[in-house]
Amino acid sequence: MTRSAFAVGLLLLLGGTAGPGLAEEGGWLGAELASTAGNSFNFATRESSSFSGSRVENVTAGSPAAAAGLKTGDVILSVDGRQAEDVEKLVAILQQMPAGSAVRVRVKRDDARLDLNVVLGKRPQGN
Repeated sequence: MTRSAFAVGLLLLLGGTAGPGLAEEGGWLGAELASTAGNSFNFATRESSSFSGSRVENVTAGSPAAAAGLKTGDVILSVDGRQAEDVEKLVAILQQMPAGSAVRVRVKRDDARLDLNVVLGKRPQGN
């Protein structure tokens, strides 16, 4: 993982900070992420597809990500239908949503695409 990807992943892990047009404190997911892109091929259907998103590097125990079933290796593709092509875009989306927001997170897990329901948390004190 590059230094910038780690820094942005850490920002997401910690919940980010508010700015113009953003929630006072953006919703906290509780995962370390890195931007990724790739292609996949489903041998059963003989279909290929490309994707870009945020690969989950680590899930914090007890976090909203853990409660929703997000796993290391998942790739977050979108939140509530809004494309999250990279970590920076995902952070921008989540910063607009306050803690307590229920969101649908679309992930790529192996060859499947899954929708997970996540209730965003509030950043833990001291982080």
